[in-house]
Amino acid sequence: MTLVRGSALLAAILFAVVRQPSNPADLVITHVTVIDATGSPPAVHSVVVRNGVIDALFAATATAPAARTLIDGTGKFLIPGLWDMHAHLAVRPEPALAEQVMLPLFLANGIVGVRDMGGPLERVLAIRDGIRSGRLTGPRVLTPGPFIDGPGDAEPTFRRVQTAAEARTAVSDLATAGVDFVKVQANLSPS
Repeated sequence: MTLVRGSALLAAILFAVVRQPSNPADLVITHVTVIDATGSPPAVHSVVVRNGVIDALFAATATAPAARTLIDGTGKFLIPGLWDMHAHLAVRPEPALAEQVMLPLFLANGIVGVRDMGGPLERVLAIRDGIRSGRLTGPRVLTPGPFIDGPGDAEPTFRRVQTAAEARTAVSDLATAGVDFVKVQANLSPS
């Protein structure tokens, strides 16, 4: 989100008013202190949300557009969504833990994205795809599925390989399964 200053802010407000659709916004938060994470100082604005996306920022002194939900943000702060960059959603034996506890806690704490760092492929893809389809409520999930590692005990959180050909096959299989990235561990040999 980029905040505009001075006359550009006035132009943005006028443009937003002119292009304002006749249907009400989903959400308007008035008089909220916006921290945009660009290094700009915090500033008080009214924020308009349509279809889950910030549609416009208004000067806090401007009249807020009609909205299905109106929140007075006086004394409150609005920041960009947070990401947890190292989580393991599917390694615990209780499958409901992620769905019923972890996902709601992430959202309740402003975490809108999670980089799952490895787990049983079927379980973590089910969580990720359940969120994408709307069956589950949770943050966006990116996952590698199981770790690719060298020889060791068989377990669902690891894909064990011993040769370069096995490693290529493992990466290809994971890509075909739909992982977002690949995570390798330290027991791989250079060849």
